[in-house]
Amino acid sequence: MAKIRVSVYIDGFNLYHSTLQHTHPDCRWLNLWELSKRLINPESEEIAAVYYFSALTTWIPERAKKHLLYIGAAAFFTQP
Repeated sequence: MAKIRVSVYIDGFNLYHSTLQHTHPDCRWLNLWELSKRLINPESEEIAAVYYFSALTTWIPERAKKHLLYIGAAAFFTQP
């Protein structure tokens, strides 16, 4: 039987503020593809794509600069 193809959409702003900021700060450079793989049933599903969306804190330039660096890296984290 063919596997169901799954697209994963990640709200980066909420991921950061709900989990990474205080609870798991050591995971800020999280591999989004690997995270997505852990959220599916590999016997019946396969990941077709991972999409990362986020808002920038433009009112805090230093944070925005770091965030842009992560967004650039996230391109690698959203591919197999």
